[in-house]
Amino acid sequence: MISFTTRNIRKLILQILAESSEPMSRKDIIEKISKLVELTSHYLELTPKKKIPRWQAIVDWEISRMKKEDLIKRVDKGLYIITEKGRKTLVELSKE
Repeated sequence: MISFTTRNIRKLILQILAESSEPMSRKDIIEKISKLVELTSHYLELTPKKKIPRWQAIVDWEISRMKKEDLIKRVDKGLYIITEKGRKTLVELSKE
């Protein structure tokens, strides 16, 4: 299992999108990540406002952040693909 860190989550989002032959929804990305990361009780706690597990809120926020950084692109309502910049970033993250 992979530890839940921002760096690892960003890398996983990019890997998942790079390996997908079709655009993916946030829900599908979050579901795949849930099977790959080790979640402590802290990350399983519900957020006060949205009442979703903390780890899901963090992944959701990272998807939005990565879109703004042009690492991923929304191609349709709620569907994402990796960009060329995202592919280059994934290569760099994989070297570390």
